[in-house]
Amino acid sequence: MVRLAEQLSRDLPPLEALRQWIHANVEFVATKKGMSAALAAAVHASSELTIYSIDRLGRALGTLVRRAVEAGVIRNDIGAEDILRTIVGLCYTHDRPGWQNNVHRLVDVFVDGMRRS
Repeated sequence: MVRLAEQLSRDLPPLEALRQWIHANVEFVATKKGMSAALAAAVHASSELTIYSIDRLGRALGTLVRRAVEAGVIRNDIGAEDILRTIVGLCYTHDRPGWQNNVHRLVDVFVDGMRRS
């Protein structure tokens, strides 16, 4: 996910890079069953590996967020932690039929809600 953030940052406009990165996280959770529970636990865990991983993920996402804020396409009161918490919350019901389509739709609603008006 860190490498993907770097690639998207190079290849896409800021808002689209952020949107695609969040959608890729949903796909990652879908592929790695149980990942949403692990991410949720990681937010509150304190092991060195967890702290290191969350830090790297947060910095990668932070770069995408900063880029979008600097481009004036999203609000400046949104941070990487806000987005990570939203991803965890949206993917929490990953065991329900049709969850992925619902989450992708809600990701778009969330991203649109971050836009500057």
